[in-house]
Amino acid sequence: MSGQFAPVEMKLDGPEGERVIKKSAERIYARHNKVIKALANR
Repeated sequence: MSGQFAPVEMKLDGPEGERVIKKSAERIYARHNKVIKALANR
């Protein structure tokens, strides 16, 4: 499996899961900020 990663199972409930979800949302928002704003202003 050169260059491929298997997904790691993790629970998203509790404080660790909340932190993971918030950081993922922040990354998505930062990357797609202009598109999100454009859609909000339609």
